[in-house]
Amino acid sequence: MPSSSPFVYWAQDKDSLFFRVDIRDAQDVSAKVDGKRLNFNAEGTGAQGRQTYQFSLPLADKVDTKVQVNTNAARVEIQLTKANNKEFWDNLTSDSKRLPWLKFDFDRWKDPDGDDENEEDNFDHLGFDDYMKTNERGAYKKWARDLANDFVKDGKSKDANQERLDRLYLFVYNICMFLAHFYVLMVLAYGYVTKRSAYFTHFWEEQHLSFFVCTGLQYMDVLHGITGMTKSGYKTGLIQVTGRLTALFIIHKNPEIHAVASTFCLMFVYFMIEIFRYPYYSLSSLQIESKPITWLRYNMWIPLYPTGLFLESVTMFRSIPYYYHSEKLGFVMPNIINMSFNFGVFLALFLVTAFPYISYLLLSHMHRQRAKKINDAEKKRE
Repeated sequence: MPSSSPFVYWAQDKDSLFFRVDIRDAQDVSAKVDGKRLNFNAEGTGAQGRQTYQFSLPLADKVDTKVQVNTNAARVEIQLTKANNKEFWDNLTSDSKRLPWLKFDFDRWKDPDGDDENEEDNFDHLGFDDYMKTNERGAYKKWARDLANDFVKDGKSKDANQERLDRLYLFVYNICMFLAHFYVLMVLAYGYVTKRSAYFTHFWEEQHLSFFVCTGLQYMDVLHGITGMTKSGYKTGLIQVTGRLTALFIIHKNPEIHAVASTFCLMFVYFMIEIFRYPYYSLSSLQIESKPITWLRYNMWIPLYPTGLFLESVTMFRSIPYYYHSEKLGFVMPNIINMSFNFGVFLALFLVTAFPYISYLLLSHMHRQRAKKINDAEKKRE
């Protein structure tokens, strides 16, 4: 079974180091200290699915060989006791190289130069609903003060600084993606409301570049998953974005379906899905949870994803005769490889074989995400 490094979140106080390993339903957990190195191995479900996860972390100083491990359905928690240096360490590791899977655990962060704060005053622990009930100006000031304090620490929180920068970047990125998709969606809605079905005749020529640009930029989500900047797996996202770009390409090369209602509806559904996704990611990057936005994120896909997949199948079905008879995107013999390829035939075979399986993968992925979110919410209420 292949292995990879899980996402690991760490924090410290004067006496101990704390690690939260992001693996669900972990089995055969092994966490051992060998000299100044923490070695971990377990089988469970992480960002790369169900497999074996392991890491070997070179620590900056010595710790006791006794390792406290607590495993539950959502994560693996590890606590190490500092052996000699009973103070806040300047760095966790002896290696200056940044590990993409190692993150700072802000939920357990304590200021080495100050006193612990009451939980009700800690903005990082506020949910969105609770936050809205507090003094908004004071909460913003506190978040800004904490952000500034992290950046001016004299080298004692390099990991925290990087984590803050990552979160700020992700917040700005997701807001920009939301605004871009929202703008295109409003253009489509306004065009249909003002011109009704007459808008279908020219909407593709006017907006196709926007469709390609916005969808292409979603590869950044995949890149964030690959580099470890986000916890989400990248494989399903890669399939989804590539599939949408392929659908756009099929439509663009087939002028016969530029002005049909199903093409307009497909574009509308594509951008409607993102309207519910990017606001959730924006707030999540700041560790803020809004119950309405979370509900929309994990429930609106139920009607939208099947509708989008159905419209994609309609698009491919309608394109088969055009590509078959025109031989566009194909080639005929004689040629150097002595083969012929008809894209219409390929599209028909893909529609009845691979497309149902890909649809199943996407819907199953969304169902698992929703089930996990509901399960996590229930555990918080207990």
